[in-house]
Amino acid sequence: MLQAIRVSRGWSFGEVARKLQSEGWQCSEEQLAQIEAQQAPILDYEMLYFCKVLGMTRDELFHHLKELMSRRPRQKYI
Repeated sequence: MLQAIRVSRGWSFGEVARKLQSEGWQCSEEQLAQIEAQQAPILDYEMLYFCKVLGMTRDELFHHLKELMSRRPRQKYI
């Protein structure tokens, strides 16, 4: 879901990684890609860096992510 926010702002992996690094989290493009692909977890303190970079409060970010998830088609399991 973070990917949807990044893409909606027209930001590349590199731009987001640089923004996160400027805030003090040494996140690489590879780490960011893994987070977006849900192949790596996001720790609580790391979410705070995303909030700073995105200019959102924690509540705004979670509300936005929840809203995006509600629009996403649900997977059907057999």
